[in-house]
Amino acid sequence: MRNCNHCQQDELYRSELAGVRGRTIAPAELQAFVDDLAQHPYWSHFDIEAVDTFVRTERQARAGSVGAYHDGVGHIEMAPCHLTEQFILHELAHVLTTARYGSNGHGPWFARTYLELVYNHMGPEAYAALKAAFVKDGIEHTHDSSPQHKGVIAL
Repeated sequence: MRNCNHCQQDELYRSELAGVRGRTIAPAELQAFVDDLAQHPYWSHFDIEAVDTFVRTERQARAGSVGAYHDGVGHIEMAPCHLTEQFILHELAHVLTTARYGSNGHGPWFARTYLELVYNHMGPEAYAALKAAFVKDGIEHTHDSSPQHKGVIAL
């Protein structure tokens, strides 16, 4: 297993191209979409009070999208071109992974959490497509500290 959080970033981005983007979320609906996701039982495994959302301007969007967590609150900023279920889940995985594991890169904890989000919110077919891409591209997505709770899937 790789021991740095950023070393599989490029490979993971490439793997996402084989994934299922899901539906497009309108900018005005982003916060409601994330709030609805947070109602899923899976989220009860994370100590997060709220996730604030923001859609970047075209100029800001040149830097892409980001997800962060600090003091119980998550924050995602989405580039307009990333307003699909898959990319929103990617940024939410950053929030959840930082909250639970203290890991803020694209390491195994991130990849696993991302797969779990895709499974729980986009379904088994989208999960299977993304997992197959991860396996093909050598993305580490398992780790020994994976909790065995309802909503957490066996990888």
